Amino acid sequence: MEQTNDNQPESAIDRARKKEIAPKKVIDWSGLGKDVLNFLLKLIIIFLIGSRVVFACKVAQANILPTDSECMPYTPSMPSLSGEKEESPKYDNNTPEANIDVSYIYNKDQGGYIAYATRIAFEINEASRKYYLLDKIRNIEYNPNVNPMVKYLCVVITNIFVFYYGVTNSLFNFMNSNLNESAIILIGPYLLKYLSIVIYPISIIVSIIFCLLNLGWLMKSNQNNNKEYKHKSTTEPIWRPCDP
Repeated sequence: MEQTNDNQPESAIDRARKKEIAPKKVIDWSGLGKDVLNFLLKLIIIFLIGSRVVFACKVAQANILPTDSECMPYTPSMPSLSGEKEESPKYDNNTPEANIDVSYIYNKDQGGYIAYATRIAFEINEASRKYYLLDKIRNIEYNPNVNPMVKYLCVVITNIFVFYYGVTNSLFNFMNSNLNESAIILIGPYLLKYLSIVIYPISIIVSIIFCLLNLGWLMKSNQNNNKEYKHKSTTEPIWRPCDP
């Protein structure tokens, strides 16, 4: 009886025949085109956002965002002991400049490199000093007849603005000092993305802390609202501790 050997090695003809029978992979050109288009669209969005982040980093050098709660637009000019109004500190320069980039060029005469910077100038005028929302809050907070609850809420909101402006200014200054423009364009959008995720729980904690720290305003009373008080002011509230 004749026996067949199933372990016989596969011939070249059999391998070629199987290769012809095997299904060929078809390239999905439409899907590939969509992937390339999505990638280019994301890249354009990153560059657009990144360029704005670069500009914000340069603007942050001028400290345009108000981060001092004792000055305008948070605190108005208040009369001093001498009777004169104490104005907020003046700007050193009404046209501050910020470095956009720095190039080092070799100077043969001096035998070393000299730094040349391209700068952007900002004009500080009456229009740029106005902050619609902060001005509204200040006018409410320092209204002569404001009540303690409204004062308390205004103080908390003001502190939150100061905190976030300080964080924003510090972040952009950090990127401007430690990263070049190309890195900021590519990394900046992702840093802002992760910061927006982290800032949410931080904002809750910070808001609670400010609410607790300023509870003392609820223990005070505005004497301008007290009918028996004789020395009322028409320009500012007069705060006194509540009687126990």
